[in-house]
Amino acid sequence: MHPAFRVGEEAISVSLKLHESDAMTLAGTPIERIVIEIGRTAVLLRTSDHKLAKMLLDRYNGFVTPAENVAAEFEIESHDGGPISSEQEVSVRWKNDQWIIERGDFRVRWSPRRRAGTIRQAASPFATDSALRIVHSLVLASEGGFLLHAASAIRNGRAFLFAGASGAGKTTMLRFLALTFAQARRKRSSAKVVKNRQRDSEKIRKAQERVKSEFRFDNYPLPIFVYLNRLRDVSNWPPHRSLLDALTDEWSAVDKLRKLPEGFFKKKLW
Repeated sequence: MHPAFRVGEEAISVSLKLHESDAMTLAGTPIERIVIEIGRTAVLLRTSDHKLAKMLLDRYNGFVTPAENVAAEFEIESHDGGPISSEQEVSVRWKNDQWIIERGDFRVRWSPRRRAGTIRQAASPFATDSALRIVHSLVLASEGGFLLHAASAIRNGRAFLFAGASGAGKTTMLRFLALTFAQARRKRSSAKVVKNRQRDSEKIRKAQERVKSEFRFDNYPLPIFVYLNRLRDVSNWPPHRSLLDALTDEWSAVDKLRKLPEGFFKKKLW
């Protein structure tokens, strides 16, 4: 028997991977089939609500990969519900051989033994996010795994994870580190106004001191800040595609005014 427990919404967080939606017919009613996967754990959603299906596909556009072997299956439907405070707790309890997960904007019933259940939710992707991240956590917990909401960095072959609730500053901290290293790499200010040039020069000097004293680098490495969820299709890359290609494509998508020189990242990293 599973003990009943309660968790706060921010205690569990995850990036969702949405897979291809296939049309099927059940008793004459068209059914949208959507698979959401985290790592190798997939969850199948079935709905006859095409508006709900489109909302989910639009929100998670790009996470498309066929998947047949799923850990859980759900019939999902939406209802007209008003907004709910983000401060409201999520309830997770075990009753009558199934998990019951609910908050004001969703209710989930899931039987691990049958690997099947239902989701009734407000017409909001945020309700789906909250419901499925807990479902995925329960699935992984039974296999000895867990979900971790964190930012990460790599230095000298070692990985560092920065865990914390949403808004705690994980991404902000890594952006600050990337900015510090970027400033340290600058040889001089490019500002034309003397006052601005002096200010920039002081920022460069402080960044260089910080890199050497606090981070213990003798040189100034090129910082690369990457949103890993934007590289979610890595498993589908052709053999010749590299991380450098992905970085170049990401830059081109963000900055359409400046074109990087040929082999820019390769020259800077090697």
